[in-house]
Amino acid sequence: MLAAGNGTGFAARLKQLLERERLVYTQKREIDKLRTEVEALRAQNDKINRAMRRCLTCDYRLDAISQTREAADCR
Repeated sequence: MLAAGNGTGFAARLKQLLERERLVYTQKREIDKLRTEVEALRAQNDKINRAMRRCLTCDYRLDAISQTREAADCR
């Protein structure tokens, strides 16, 4: 038979272990959610960058063109 003190200690350790496992599980779910979000944002960023490279009126595109011309003029 278990002594009264041992049963209480065991229950407390079990509760602590289960709380830690729940925290780890919650953190893993959050990490997976954030990874999915990062992948979606990277895909969106790549799509926008490709579109900006083709754009003739975007400041991004105009800066790239002027930098290329300046680099060519320096040679």
